[in-house]
Amino acid sequence: MPMSVSDDTRNEQLLKLIASFEDTAPRTSEHVASLTHALNSTSSDLASSKQLRIRIGTADPSIWPSLRQLWSTVSRLVRTLDDDDDLAGTIDARTVHSLVLSLAKITRNLVAEVQHNQRQAFATGPDIRQLLVYYTSWTRENEETSYPATRILTQTLSNIVTGNDELQDRLWKAHIVVPVEHSILTRLIASRDPRTLVSTLVLILNCIRFSRERAQALSTTAAGGRICVAILDWMEAHVDSTDIEQAPTASDDEHGKVFELGYSIFSSLFEQGLFGELYHGIAVQDEVIAPPQITLLKLLDSYLHSQPMLPPETSTTMELSGQLTSIFLALSGFAQQSIRLAVGAAGERETAGEARAVPATLPTEQESGGEMKALDLQLPSVCKALVLVAQCLVTILLLAENGGHQSRGNNAGQGVDTGRNTLKTAVLESRISEGGGAERGFIEDLTGRLYCTRRRETLRLLDLFLPRLNFGKAIPSKLSSTSPLNAPAPVDATGFMYLKRDLVRLLGVLSHGSRAAQDRVRQCGGIPVVLNLCVIDDANPYLREHAIFALRNLLHNNPENQAVVDAIKPMGTWGEDGVLRDA
Repeated sequence: MPMSVSDDTRNEQLLKLIASFEDTAPRTSEHVASLTHALNSTSSDLASSKQLRIRIGTADPSIWPSLRQLWSTVSRLVRTLDDDDDLAGTIDARTVHSLVLSLAKITRNLVAEVQHNQRQAFATGPDIRQLLVYYTSWTRENEETSYPATRILTQTLSNIVTGNDELQDRLWKAHIVVPVEHSILTRLIASRDPRTLVSTLVLILNCIRFSRERAQALSTTAAGGRICVAILDWMEAHVDSTDIEQAPTASDDEHGKVFELGYSIFSSLFEQGLFGELYHGIAVQDEVIAPPQITLLKLLDSYLHSQPMLPPETSTTMELSGQLTSIFLALSGFAQQSIRLAVGAAGERETAGEARAVPATLPTEQESGGEMKALDLQLPSVCKALVLVAQCLVTILLLAENGGHQSRGNNAGQGVDTGRNTLKTAVLESRISEGGGAERGFIEDLTGRLYCTRRRETLRLLDLFLPRLNFGKAIPSKLSSTSPLNAPAPVDATGFMYLKRDLVRLLGVLSHGSRAAQDRVRQCGGIPVVLNLCVIDDANPYLREHAIFALRNLLHNNPENQAVVDAIKPMGTWGEDGVLRDA
């Protein structure tokens, strides 16, 4: 398409201005200001007209050699201002920073949605990177001029690659598949300016949304892990920071955009089946669970709740459920061992090179001496993660059941599965090795002993370890009344909220329509455990209702389980204070 006279004139004027800037070394603020004004006037026209962007980008003579040279000159000028006293005396630094903004804006607008222009401008990447390093350095990041420059430069970099798969690959290899210190994205994601964060997150989201290879690199590389942890930490720190009694501010609006973009990034990773790789990629050495992993589980829980249906037999769904099951078993094993140590059942922690001793049964009151041992400081975080994993598993199982194709046939109304619910079957059949050839099953881990040889009972241990709160008061547990858990002081349930409720809810979902699950719960002595949870507990809202529902699923069409309940005789009545009293 031929250029109009006005477009041709504008292009020639811009080329002359750039050439004049290159012909002589810039020695006055007026010279820099003149070019800045010309760039600004052309930039606004480019932003509103794609046709103009195409015409100027393909004009003859070409604007690109001069524009690329201008980027190089400006980058060098900015970086030498601090060291060249003579230059600093003749050129105002603020004028130079304004030129950076104008140059970035005209480049940003010129490349938008025009792949030819993007390819031509990609060569300016090294100069843009050098300027970003300058503005995000420790001495510059809090200066007034740094935030706008960093933000516009980031937008320019984003526009250069947006919608261009080839350039996105090249950018990703230059800033993600590299050591952390070489990635400009790790510097940008640490910015304190929410508007810069918005621009950075837009760039990241555009690069990973339609490319599993780039998404996987974000999940598995060191630079990608650093970026993901920074986003997760920001989201966790700001999710509850807004005062709802105050009117929203512009800053609140930007924070909301950052949160939405961060959620979109992780949702894209979940959709592409990368939860497991990311979860393990952001783990902290020698930590059972790290804060970013807990935040990631929160986002996964939210993502799953937003799904209307989940096909149960797809590889992504099966893989996700398997990953969550493995995480659950690992966290549950740690929680059980920590609780046993806390109640005095497992002895002291092992010294270097020694194994921990785990007893076959729960301690008696005499064995524990009525005193609580030291509580592992990681236990509250582990229990918080257990709640989230249990919630995710419940959601997946329910979504899969709604989206699955189970055969009803002659079993309609009987509530017994036909073996076609492969997702639930996979969870029920999951095992974790304990060494020495022993294994621990999922149902047994929740409620009873494995193969009737070793008790590893999460719900039973929790019933012993955590006091029940009835109308804000702690109800004595089976431990001695001298235990700190039963002291009259207020009980701090932080980290343990909802744990019993969500575990018994998970047990109820797994038992629904599964004769195998029903029988395994009975065989490991789990039915009395569920009966003991049919109580009011302020730390576990609706615990009684979920326990009753789980009990219903355990007893449905199962005479053996019904006989177990029928054989249990009442030993007393509940008082108004929630304490069981002898009959």
